[in-house]
Amino acid sequence: MTELCSGTPGIPLIRILNVEYQEDKAVRESKLQSKSFGTVKLAERSTRFHVETLPKSKYIIMPLTFSEHRRYVPIGFM
Repeated sequence: MTELCSGTPGIPLIRILNVEYQEDKAVRESKLQSKSFGTVKLAERSTRFHVETLPKSKYIIMPLTFSEHRRYVPIGFM
């Protein structure tokens, strides 16, 4: 069942999550060792981007890739 949840046949979900956790932990530790105060502060939210910008006007969102078997294009309006 875990293989079905991972989206990647043959790879258990717990293994994928462990790899992501280890990568996040490595990024956090790297940022904590920096001499820059700003970089050390960013270690608190190591899974987030350094700069996050959102448009002030309305915009359309759509994935870079999606299944060709869909009968519709998955888009959203924000």
